[in-house]
Amino acid sequence: MRPKPAKSIEAVVANLAVAARLIFVEDHPQAHGLITRAARDLAALSSGGK
Repeated sequence: MRPKPAKSIEAVVANLAVAARLIFVEDHPQAHGLITRAARDLAALSSGGK
């Protein structure tokens, strides 16, 4: 991941999606769930809840 801050919600969602792929649900189910939910929630917020 880039060391610079994300410049959009879409970039944050993309970063979280990468993190979700790197953290295996079998190894860290709570962390994986938190990351995937945060990505989904941010995506919904950025699209106006559509």
